[in-house]
Amino acid sequence: MVSEINLIIGLQGDTLDMLIDLLLATNGHKQSSHHEVFINLLAKIRLNLGSCVQIMPTLKDDYRFKVSTNLLYRAIVDDLINLYYLMGFVIPESQEQPSLSNELSILHKEFLMSCEQIVKSEAGFKAYLRNTFKNEASDKDVSHQKVIANLRKANPEVYHLKEKRWKTGREIRQDSDPYFDGKFPLDRGFISENQKIKFIQQSGFQRHDALTYLFKYFSQHQHFSPKMHAAMLAGNDYDVTCYQVTLMEMTCGMAILIRQLNVHDREFLDKKIHLLIEGILTKEVNNEA
Repeated sequence: MVSEINLIIGLQGDTLDMLIDLLLATNGHKQSSHHEVFINLLAKIRLNLGSCVQIMPTLKDDYRFKVSTNLLYRAIVDDLINLYYLMGFVIPESQEQPSLSNELSILHKEFLMSCEQIVKSEAGFKAYLRNTFKNEASDKDVSHQKVIANLRKANPEVYHLKEKRWKTGREIRQDSDPYFDGKFPLDRGFISENQKIKFIQQSGFQRHDALTYLFKYFSQHQHFSPKMHAAMLAGNDYDVTCYQVTLMEMTCGMAILIRQLNVHDREFLDKKIHLLIEGILTKEVNNEA
C-alpha cells in the first residue's frame, strides 16, 4: 500500500501545483459579474488540498490517519458540489448574472443565520459561566442582541427590517431567470448537499454520481457510528481510490472553469489541465497490494 500512497502523494502535488497556477493566472483580470466566487472556492480547495499534502505521508506509517485526511477530502468535495451548483446558475449571455447573484444571497443568508446562532449560543454560555462561578449576581449582558441587530441591519438584501424576519428563498430569487422556475431547491432553511447535487444533475453536469458517493463516504468519517469505528480500523485501500477520484473531479472542475474565468495563457493552461486529467485517469491504484 505504500506505493499506492506514494502515487496519491504525487498526484496531489501535481493537482495542487495546477490549482495554484490557475489561481495565479486570474491575477489582474476583471471577471464576469459575480464570478469571483469561483476563484474564492478554488482558493479554499487549494488550502485544504495543501493540508492533505502535509498529512498524506502519515498514512504510510499509520493508516488510521485516514480519518483526518478523509475529513479534509470531505471539505474539498463539498466545495466541488458548491462550485458545480453555482455554475448551474450562470447564464452565458447575461451581463449582471442575477440568478447567480441571488443564489449567492441564499448562501449568504445561511451564513448569517449560523452567525446569529453562534452569537446567541456564546452569550448563553457566558451567562452560564457568570451565574456559576460568580458569588454575586451580575447584570444581564445584552451586547449580543446589539450584534445581531447590526448584522441584520447590514444585510437588507436577505433580511426584512420592517417585518423583522429573514426573506424567503422565493423573495430573494424573484428576479432570477424564469428558466430556473421549478428547479430551485425547496425553501426549507439550509440547502442540503443532496438538494444541490439534484440541481447539478438537472443542470446537465454529469458529476452527480461521483460527487454523491465521494461526499457520502467521506462524511461517514465525520459522523460516529459503531460500524464506522470498525471501518476506521480497517485498511485504507478504498480510501486511496476515493482520493484519486476526487483529484480527477477537481481537475475536471478546473477544466470547466478555465472557460468561464478570464486568465493568462488560457490555451497553455487548458492543455496542462487535460494532461493532468489523463495522468490521473491512467495511473491505476492497485488495491490488491
